[in-house]
Amino acid sequence: MRFFLMILAVVAALSSVVRADDAEFSADTIRSLLDAGDHAALEAQFVAAHQAALKARDFTPMRTVYSTLFATANHARLQQVEGWQKAAPDSAYAATARAWSHIHRAFLLRGTNLVRETSGEALAAFQGEMMLAAAAVDTALGSAPDFAPALDASLKLKRAKVDQRDPIPQIESLLQIAPDQHALELALDTADPRWGGSVEQVMQVCERYAPQVPGYTPELCKVQAVLGLEIQGPLYVEALAQLEKLTEPQLDHLRLRAYLREWSDRPNAATEAMRLHRQSLTTSRQSKYTTAMIGFLFDQPDFVREMNLAQDKLAEKRLQDSPDDSDLLRDRVRYGVDQWIATWAAMPSDAPAPELNDSALEAMWRRSLLLGQFQADTWDLGQVLTDARAGDPDTAHIEKFWQNRVHYSNYALGVMSEHTRNLLERFYKASDLRARPDKPDQQRGAIAESALRCPLVRAARLLELVCQGAPEQPECRASDLAPLRGVRMGIADCPWESSAPLEELAYTPTPIDYFLTD
Repeated sequence: MRFFLMILAVVAALSSVVRADDAEFSADTIRSLLDAGDHAALEAQFVAAHQAALKARDFTPMRTVYSTLFATANHARLQQVEGWQKAAPDSAYAATARAWSHIHRAFLLRGTNLVRETSGEALAAFQGEMMLAAAAVDTALGSAPDFAPALDASLKLKRAKVDQRDPIPQIESLLQIAPDQHALELALDTADPRWGGSVEQVMQVCERYAPQVPGYTPELCKVQAVLGLEIQGPLYVEALAQLEKLTEPQLDHLRLRAYLREWSDRPNAATEAMRLHRQSLTTSRQSKYTTAMIGFLFDQPDFVREMNLAQDKLAEKRLQDSPDDSDLLRDRVRYGVDQWIATWAAMPSDAPAPELNDSALEAMWRRSLLLGQFQADTWDLGQVLTDARAGDPDTAHIEKFWQNRVHYSNYALGVMSEHTRNLLERFYKASDLRARPDKPDQQRGAIAESALRCPLVRAARLLELVCQGAPEQPECRASDLAPLRGVRMGIADCPWESSAPLEELAYTPTPIDYFLTD
């Protein structure tokens, strides 16, 4: 009897593997196998899909699985992948999954701002994740040099200058096994003049590799490259003229951008911009910017509300596979706060602000700290959310949000100026409150004014320092700084803030543990 039961168990296990191997290669199938920890079935699925992709010279299904499941911020899934890699140390597929996860995490930690507006902590975290990605890519290509998603990741690392080796071997390998638009775009990215490439390299990529992609020509490639990489000058003017003559759908995103810029005064600009944006809507920063620009340029508030809602739904869905994605989490919180503001705006002018008491928004903001703590936007949103929920928040508590925002913006002029002027505005309001005849108002005003005096002096001196490096900027005009300097000079009871060396005044960011506790 025991022997018979053992035979049944073996047959059941084998049939389970057969069913897994026979299942369609898709994100749903791979997700289920990861959840089950079935590493043998995972390998079988990827091996079969890899061979099919090589035969068809089309890696689209595999790229879709990697972008859906692994180019994500999902700590639990990353642990699953690490378990898969441990069970199959030479697996190119597990290594590539790890690589894409670390690449995605790296860009969340770094953000998209210029280096001068990015903190040292963000750059160090970015580099650390990218080094993990680079090691995983080396493992993957060492086991399967003909695996397109690993080659894709390799070229992504080269564009970010994490891997300084010549990209040509990877580009040629990729085009040999997957000659498509995606491969060509990755090749162009490695030549991007904004990331250390040159216009000459861009033109060489188009001349050399576009003929290898079915349906592509060097001319089409150059139009896409010059406009997409925003290579200014005569080349841009010529490419824009060519764009009007071309009908290829892969250029639609460039047409959309033209309707927001050079073609914005055309009679059909609003209609075409809205049509193109609807069919290409994503949760990306660029897509959100496009929504805002269409509303601004063409006065389309209903369209903006429609797109904002649609983008919120897309973010909600994407969070199922990328639950730790700080960008998506911030987007959803921002949408919730914007809805609260819209509700308030629709109320009578003398009505008090409604209290924002949504624990789900607070939970999402806190979760965004794990990978978004080095982004100034995270702290801006946290401060707005706290203001909305608390009504009359504690000055010292709010100041922690502002100081983190300033620090992680690397003392960007716009952020430093906004912080200082916010303090000044609150100081004026507190002074006005203290001057009222009502005694409780006087007391509240005096307490608030006292709490704001020294932070204002400190911020004002820091702003003056930042302005020394950008005296031509509007925020640094003498006429604008004069009221601030006058208030600062009139405050005599903040000796450290008034006289300490400027380097000592720099803010020390508050650790995220402070914000994660109730």
